[in-house]
Amino acid sequence: MLGGLVSLLYQAFNRQAELRDQRAKAIRETRQRYLNELITAYHTVKRVRRLLRAQALTHAAAPADRRLRVGRYDELLQSVLDAQLSIEAMVRDARAEGGTLSSVPGLAASLRSAENYLRSLITEYEQSMPAALDGGDTMTVPAGIAAFIGPYREAPLFRDEFVVPAQIAMAAIERLIATPEV
Repeated sequence: MLGGLVSLLYQAFNRQAELRDQRAKAIRETRQRYLNELITAYHTVKRVRRLLRAQALTHAAAPADRRLRVGRYDELLQSVLDAQLSIEAMVRDARAEGGTLSSVPGLAASLRSAENYLRSLITEYEQSMPAALDGGDTMTVPAGIAAFIGPYREAPLFRDEFVVPAQIAMAAIERLIATPEV
């Protein structure tokens, strides 16, 4: 009888350990997915920035005289919209009690900064596109986009509100993944 009880306790203990391991694995996989999504969003935004400069701007002798090709601008900003929405979902999880990202101090703030910056580009896009679509193939470069696609050293908003916070968030999630669940 005592042997049977010990056997049941041992099995229960093993089941609990297995459940803890499965939960820890699921959390680690979710965090890894978030990290991959954040890296993808980060690279997408950097890619769009480069493509806007290379493909959406018209040529002009003076940089101030360059115009933006409406079709390419529209196409590329849709990728920024996707990145913004992806980061917005991460902000929600980072702020949620018990969320897979909620245990990292400052993570939500870093993600929110990056998301807010992208939202400002999307807001400008939403405001400028109706008139641009009625006005022909090119448009004046909106101020936020001009700052976004400018040289990196002259793009403090892009650098300080998107790049740095996104890099801080990626590093925080990487540390979270590397830290064993207790």
